[in-house]
Amino acid sequence: MSAAPDLQSLLASLPGDGEGPRFTAPWQARIFALVVALAEQGRFPWPEFQRRLIEEVARDGEDPAHYYECWLAAAERLVQELELAG
Repeated sequence: MSAAPDLQSLLASLPGDGEGPRFTAPWQARIFALVVALAEQGRFPWPEFQRRLIEEVARDGEDPAHYYECWLAAAERLVQELELAG
């Protein structure tokens, strides 16, 4: 399985201006950390999550305010599809 990308590169790609917080609510940091941890543990290939995230962002109209809601929706879909929750 493909490992998660370098964490520094991933953080640099997140919304934010480099000065302000990348997460505006605690749950956003939690879903980010959970997805990265699951990928690093080999629970799913990173490209599989990326594909679902791209689909969710496209469906949501690419509104930056909903970015982490897309992360959550993509993670939920992946967990269901791969039957990771028991």
